[in-house]
Amino acid sequence: MIGLTCAVNEEFQAAVKCLAEPVERKRSGEFEMAMGTLGSVPVVVIRHGTGKVAAAAAAQLAIERYHPRALINFGAAGSLVDDLRVGDVVVAEKLYQGDLGVVHGEGFRHTGAACHHGDEAVFVREYEADPSLIGAARKVAREMSPLDGGASIQFGPVVSCDQVILSREFREELRGRFGAIAVEMEGASVAHVASMNRCGFLVVRSVSDAVDLDIVGLEEVIRYSGESGAACWSRRAKFVALHPGAIEKMRSLSGGLKIASRNAARVACSVARKFGETREDMPGR
Repeated sequence: MIGLTCAVNEEFQAAVKCLAEPVERKRSGEFEMAMGTLGSVPVVVIRHGTGKVAAAAAAQLAIERYHPRALINFGAAGSLVDDLRVGDVVVAEKLYQGDLGVVHGEGFRHTGAACHHGDEAVFVREYEADPSLIGAARKVAREMSPLDGGASIQFGPVVSCDQVILSREFREELRGRFGAIAVEMEGASVAHVASMNRCGFLVVRSVSDAVDLDIVGLEEVIRYSGESGAACWSRRAKFVALHPGAIEKMRSLSGGLKIASRNAARVACSVARKFGETREDMPGR
């Protein structure tokens, strides 16, 4: 069994389309799950929602309920470099939790997450993906037919933050601090949970927005818990009236998310199948 986890419905549905019929669907709380096969490899796809807490909870659920050989988290990401185009796929060789650290008089210093060795707290600055999964991903990159828009598959570091980063200045700061080429919201938390459980992991992300995309006021179009539909609509209408230029940027982001969902799901499913079939061929497996 291979576990595939993602944040939103579009990513989830793109992965489910890759599964052979029949597909069994289940729900557990806010999580949606689909179980099927990729070739001869059994997989479960879990949609968990946005952010590191939700992704970590889904990773633990997958490990405890399905005992996967590996977890692959996939979805959209923002580019941190100019040469990554919308639709390009990034396979994370290393992951960083970019918003965990210490803030003092000289600013923010990254420490990573704390784990415990006996009674001592030890901080983990980075997570390295499973070498066998990276190897499977490199084979997929060599063998796969073209992705949507002629997108490429690249390998490099990725940073996870619990924010939607739409500032070129802050993206450049993340690039300088971590050497990462993409930023997203869940991958490093999946890596953390997988590492705690000694489960192999990989994060596959496709670029939904370029490094210079900036949408001031995006938070004004989001509906919040406890808010009526009418109140949300009123806020959105006011925002559109005051920021007419933001509409085209939002459409660009929406289109990029659709492309990224398809490409990330396709690569993640291909890696899961390649890794699973290789492992099945190994003696004693």
